[in-house]
Amino acid sequence: MSTSQTLTPLNTLETCYPFSWVAIKKNAYDCGVSELNLPNLTTRLQEFADARDWEKFHTPKNLAMALSVEVSELAEIFQWLTPEESQSVMSDSKLEMAVKDELADALIYLVRMASVLGVDLLEVANDKIDRNETRFPEVKR
Repeated sequence: MSTSQTLTPLNTLETCYPFSWVAIKKNAYDCGVSELNLPNLTTRLQEFADARDWEKFHTPKNLAMALSVEVSELAEIFQWLTPEESQSVMSDSKLEMAVKDELADALIYLVRMASVLGVDLLEVANDKIDRNETRFPEVKR
């Protein structure tokens, strides 16, 4: 795929993607999106919300609550599994799909919340890792 390609207009994306809230699972290359990365995902989610007039619902409070619910749904999958069972959860096709769906939902809400608040997730994650490297020194082996 050429690096000169740009994001596909919303109407084309909607033709290609019968959007569910877990639309992230669809391969973006099918519709000419040049690269599936955080900025392009942010744009897709903004366009998705705009097309449905959902911006009024995407307040930081609502998005934080929705994110919390999705992470809780992910935790529920693992709730009664032993540590060993949790490590092999992806070998069960039903559980694999559930884990992927909840991870996608959590990512979608996290990216939307960061967008609404004007937070660059990659920048703040790198800054946090920098602080953690100082706070938690390497283990000498």
